[in-house]
Amino acid sequence: VGAPGAYAVPASMALADVLALAGSRLPSAGGEAVIVPAGHEGVVVLSSAAAGQEADEASGPSASVRRVWIDALADDAEAGRVTLSDGDTVFVLPAENIYVLGHVTHPGAYAMQRGTKTVSDAITLAGGATNLSATSRIEITRLVDGKPKKINADPNTAVLPGDTIAVPQRWF
Repeated sequence: VGAPGAYAVPASMALADVLALAGSRLPSAGGEAVIVPAGHEGVVVLSSAAAGQEADEASGPSASVRRVWIDALADDAEAGRVTLSDGDTVFVLPAENIYVLGHVTHPGAYAMQRGTKTVSDAITLAGGATNLSATSRIEITRLVDGKPKKINADPNTAVLPGDTIAVPQRWF
């Protein structure tokens, strides 16, 4: 956020209002916020990719970690439902990157957005395939158990944060 810090807010203030107080999201921010309640005891995994591994050993009945898609707060009905209590801590997570290399218009690192699900989506982020690309021979390099693994892919293959997508040149 633009101005991170501690803010005194009235009881049950909406998350969208608190984010506005904190200067809203920076361009480097992802689309997810993690709300950790006061008194929470346990491990909180902030990475979106590792969210399923979170050990949420909360103390007290209301002390559970919540994950919220910030873009969903644009819906007025949803914005009012996500409120904060005294002592809550909000983490706005940084965007997780995917890397698109090779024969695409703008190779590089791209923030993985909520709608980025397939190789085709990733290539679109990079400006599309060039007229020399071979989309039938795309390869993803993904870390699996700490080791790089190469995966043969097509435009409909699912992508994960941290993936490197290589679009090779076609053969003539």
